[in-house]
Amino acid sequence: MNPSIHFYSVGNPLYADDGAGLAVIDALKINPLFEKATFFDAHTDALSLIDKFNKNGLNIIIDAARMGKSAGHVEVIRKEDVRLVVQWDHLSLHGFGLAETIELADKIDMLPNNLWVIGIEPDTIQIDMPISQKIKAAIPVAVDKIINEVIENGQL
Repeated sequence: MNPSIHFYSVGNPLYADDGAGLAVIDALKINPLFEKATFFDAHTDALSLIDKFNKNGLNIIIDAARMGKSAGHVEVIRKEDVRLVVQWDHLSLHGFGLAETIELADKIDMLPNNLWVIGIEPDTIQIDMPISQKIKAAIPVAVDKIINEVIENGQL
């Protein structure tokens, strides 16, 4: 296993499906394939990712994101496509959205060379609600997609 794989989640588990990223991170943490990976939960502070990025490693951000797909859809988005794919990434909840964070990191030369965003289309974003059934079903799909992408790209 390449120890330079870094996972990040953004979101608020108190807002139903906005906690999708953290749920996927929790599933990845117990997977033996990623025992040497690092994990960071940015909660609602996407901007804090800039200080945590690893310039030379593989950086994978998992986040609930409106992409115009059906609820539970999991999409692997490369850094150059984030602005094109992500239509909403909690700007009102987080204050500084993921797309803006990536753009800022690029402008100040802090953006990693290898960055993927795993976007999960939310079903419900409402305070004090649990993750929806559609997103619960999407968690193992996201984990499998991450494993397949990491293997296909020679990172495992």
